[in-house]
Amino acid sequence: MMKEQISPAIDRLFRTYFQYCTAFNEDSLFQLLTALHSLDDRLKPNHGRPMFKIQEYIALKALRNHFHHAGEIQNVVKLKSLQGMGVATDLLQVCLISFNDTIAAIEGTEKKFKVQAADAIAATFKDWGAVVDINPCVLNCVAKVFELLQVLKIQGTSDEYSNFVRQYEWESANGHSHYVTGQVMLRPGEVSTYAALMASLYNE
Repeated sequence: MMKEQISPAIDRLFRTYFQYCTAFNEDSLFQLLTALHSLDDRLKPNHGRPMFKIQEYIALKALRNHFHHAGEIQNVVKLKSLQGMGVATDLLQVCLISFNDTIAAIEGTEKKFKVQAADAIAATFKDWGAVVDINPCVLNCVAKVFELLQVLKIQGTSDEYSNFVRQYEWESANGHSHYVTGQVMLRPGEVSTYAALMASLYNE
């Protein structure tokens, strides 16, 4: 497939990424997951499946397929702000799903890919017991897809893509990581309390 035929899929990905970052709601998340899936399909004819080298994508693809068959995404995802809660973390937003939905996503994956999906989910989702936070995985996935596109020498043309390039270059120039951790600064005795907070936010 010609590069110019892939560019619209790239632009769609970065438009939905910025919508996710600004609107931060269930619809923007599902649109972003769909755009990732579409870009994977567009790359396949000429480049194979390079996105399957990205663990974050493997995890999100399994989750996207689960959402696609589970019905309304609003029933299984809760996007919440941690602003004003006194939480020390590099991200002040969480995108929560139930631990049971991660199990269902793995079980719904084709048999020969189950172990790969399970390993990717374990490595990239933040586990808080009854719920997991997928926001770090989503953000890191887009950064790694961007890096993959750089290697493949394929670019987007949209303002959103150009804005991402500028942000990435600024991070590089200033010694900042392109990835987030979602790590929360907790004392040992606070882990269960924070896990309970995450469960409470999910159940609101």
